[in-house]
Amino acid sequence: MSRQLLSHSPDLTRLVEEGYEVSFESGLLLLGVPYLDAQGAIQWGRLTSALETQTSPQERTASPVGDHTVHFIGASGEAQDRPYDRHGNVMTDLMNQPNGPLNIGSGLIASCQMSQKPVGEVKYVDYFEKMTTYASMLLVEVHSVDPEISLRTHKPMATLEDESVHRYFDSATSRARIGAVMDKTVGQRIAIVGLGGTGSYILDALAKTHVAEIHLFDGDIFKPHNAFRAPGAVSLEQLQAQPSKVAYHQSVYDAMHRQVVPHETHIDGNNVAELGGFDFVFISIDAGPVKQVIVDELKRTKTPFVDTGMGVDQTGESLGGILRTTLVTWTREGELVHLEEGLLSVADDDEGYEQNIQIAELNMLNAAHAIIAWKKHIGFYRDYGHEMASAYTLDGNRIMNSGSGDED
Repeated sequence: MSRQLLSHSPDLTRLVEEGYEVSFESGLLLLGVPYLDAQGAIQWGRLTSALETQTSPQERTASPVGDHTVHFIGASGEAQDRPYDRHGNVMTDLMNQPNGPLNIGSGLIASCQMSQKPVGEVKYVDYFEKMTTYASMLLVEVHSVDPEISLRTHKPMATLEDESVHRYFDSATSRARIGAVMDKTVGQRIAIVGLGGTGSYILDALAKTHVAEIHLFDGDIFKPHNAFRAPGAVSLEQLQAQPSKVAYHQSVYDAMHRQVVPHETHIDGNNVAELGGFDFVFISIDAGPVKQVIVDELKRTKTPFVDTGMGVDQTGESLGGILRTTLVTWTREGELVHLEEGLLSVADDDEGYEQNIQIAELNMLNAAHAIIAWKKHIGFYRDYGHEMASAYTLDGNRIMNSGSGDED
């Protein structure tokens, strides 16, 4: 939540200016509300709502509001801590999910979800109307005990998260209600070795997560052939300026993610130790001695990584080949979850692929497989099979997986 979004959103500004107890946490709007507990005592809990935004003419909250539901968090934070009416009954008429716990992200656990559409309307006009409507329903029961209680507490608002990793609000996560899932990416320091086609698409996906830092390692100049297998479109003027690959991509993704860090250098034996300080490393360079140096160092420091590889050949007037993705990680006891070495393409044996054929959609797919492997590793995606390597064959559209056995 940024100060700019608050200042450009009259509904949020009104909540603050009129003295409502407002706070913001990782894309959620929270409103302090009084309610009756199971014993009929007055407690203070919080209503939470995902925030949707629109960007014209400036970024501001959406109007009308698409999602009419809110979550409720009781004073104790326990799943049983729900609002009651004056007769000692749980206010289930307000609820579509009456039983928690409901993990809504940012460490917040709701006890129930409420669903009340506006009377005579399809949607709430704005977040002021939405939040105060729900709050007023709870306040009616509170006033049966103490008519002097007010929603307007005029408590100071917590500091806004101006230094989010993103330059604008991540409404995709809040809209989809996957904050608890996206939290798994928070705080991670990630390195990408090689910013060719596959590496640049890995960056594209990482920039849309909440990782703390994304470090780019590549010493090459960004050239026309790179432009034809990278995300987005590069202008002639940008190419004529001959930026480094990492400088170009940093300039693009800095518009979204604040912590994309360029390193205009190739990784070799002199600087490979830098990679041991990261939480995860993506390797997207050609096979050869340098890749072996990188793999050996990551194994030494027990740094989890994904290695990508692509072998495309031409027969007649059509192409075929294989895309490979290998995840290397360790158990909690520090044991390597190990596959046969052949699944890591580190040898300089590319005789069958001398043309080094790369196509944008294949780079994109190789990067997607790498990102999915990482997200499975951190628990973002379910992983029943625990596959550690996959090989996608163009001819036949087949994916062959190799598992890790009994991974911890």
